[in-house]
Amino acid sequence: MRKMRSIYFLAILLCLGLSSCATMKDIVNPYDEEFHCRAKDTEGKCVDTPTAYQDARYPQPIAEPQSTADGKTPVAPVSPLKASKDEAKANQYRTISELLDKPETPMLNPPKILRVLILPYKGEKNELFMTRYAYLEIEKASWVLTDIKEK
Repeated sequence: MRKMRSIYFLAILLCLGLSSCATMKDIVNPYDEEFHCRAKDTEGKCVDTPTAYQDARYPQPIAEPQSTADGKTPVAPVSPLKASKDEAKANQYRTISELLDKPETPMLNPPKILRVLILPYKGEKNELFMTRYAYLEIEKASWVLTDIKEK
């Protein structure tokens, strides 16, 4: 009798679960997938997340430029990934050149720190030393771009 009650109870739960208004997709992802992109054309593309991931992970190769009938080679379009890398590199060079123009602004290279994991071990007097980390300074911090003149 008790076994029959549990079977009826499971059947009722199954019917309630299957007859609900929510689909499995709504349960797994409750957020609205429809979005309205307000980005301008100069600020990027409006795509869904899987497409953006695919574009970032596997950028489309650019076809080789082909000569036209008059023998001139048209300028090949630059991929957005290459353009952004070139822009980042240009910004980095600009920052370094600004630092070189202002020698009164010193920079400090951080020290190099090594983190060493020490596994648990038993001491000489049967003590137990547990897992821990030790941090060792391998290289000291050093100044770069200073006004100090070497003698």
